[in-house]
Amino acid sequence: MLMSMLTTSSKPVSELFPRVSALVRARRTEFAESTMKIPMRNYRDPEVLQAELQHVLGASPLVLAPSAAIRGEGAYLTRQLPDGRSVIISHGKDGTVRVLVNTCRYRGARVAEGSGCTRRFTCAYHGWSYDTAGALVGQPGRPGFDDVQTADLSLAELPSAESFGFVWLVPAGSPGVTAHLGGFAEPLASYDYASFQANPPMEVELAANWKCLLEAFFETYHFPFVHGNSMVGQGSIGNIVSFDAFSAHSG
Repeated sequence: MLMSMLTTSSKPVSELFPRVSALVRARRTEFAESTMKIPMRNYRDPEVLQAELQHVLGASPLVLAPSAAIRGEGAYLTRQLPDGRSVIISHGKDGTVRVLVNTCRYRGARVAEGSGCTRRFTCAYHGWSYDTAGALVGQPGRPGFDDVQTADLSLAELPSAESFGFVWLVPAGSPGVTAHLGGFAEPLASYDYASFQANPPMEVELAANWKCLLEAFFETYHFPFVHGNSMVGQGSIGNIVSFDAFSAHSG
């Protein structure tokens, strides 16, 4: 299945194809220098999780969505950050994509759910409404707030960037997206994700350790056993993986 999905339309794929083909013919996978053993505490210890949230997921640029998913004025979608906050990824009237905290500035209710296209985000609690850039544009009972500047009541905006065909959250003090990617920037750019078309969004909420999910998608060793009765399992060659390291990243 992996081989059937490859094309020669980009440099990384054209380089990967002969490597994977050679592995298939040799009936072997690429190996690390030694077997890696992982302590169980890395998955279960609350202190490890807090360190990951602070130093990994909370300190580096984080992909929130493909640009293709929010093309067009008024397009938006919501996401939950690793720290639990809900955010709106909004394509503003000015063409800028922003990441806005999904919290009304009056009593903190959410102003958006799911995804779609809109001109206003309206709080269902008290009717305050915001435009696609996060500015407060509707405030029932405005005379009761005469001593507060409307400009001070916009939805909070988080630092973000649209780069390599994705929208990124860029925490304060973190490196820029390109610096964060390091050696992975060039191969990622060659895929030209910015030109991709959007597919219908599919969201799955799982109560699972984030590392377990990533590790499951990094290997095909389990395919014949977990997916043996599906097209995935029957149409793939299990336990054949090609791996490259790009600075702090892998692919």
